[in-house]
Amino acid sequence: MSLQVKHLCVLIILWISLINADDDPATTAAPVTPGICITPEGQAGVCVDIKECAHLLNILTKTPLSDEDTKYLQERQCGFVNGTATVCCDVEEKSP
Repeated sequence: MSLQVKHLCVLIILWISLINADDDPATTAAPVTPGICITPEGQAGVCVDIKECAHLLNILTKTPLSDEDTKYLQERQCGFVNGTATVCCDVEEKSP
C-alpha cells in the first residue's frame, strides 16, 4: 500500500471517528473554546491542521502506521475547519 493511500485511510478513519465521537465524547480531544483543546494527557493544546504540529505529523508519516499510532491520532482529533481535519497539538509543540 502506498504512503499516500495509507495517509488517506488514516484521514478517513479520523473522519469516521469524529462522526462516532458524538456518541462517546471521551474518544476525542476535549474542546474548551474554539481552537483551544485539552489533550488526552490533560495538557493545554490548540486545534490546528496536522501539518502545523510536528509531533503528530511525524506519527502520521511513520511507515508502517501501527494501530496504537492510529488510535493516538484519533484521540487527538478536534474536528474540521473548512473541510480540513484539525488535531489537538500541545501548545509547546505547535510548529510556527
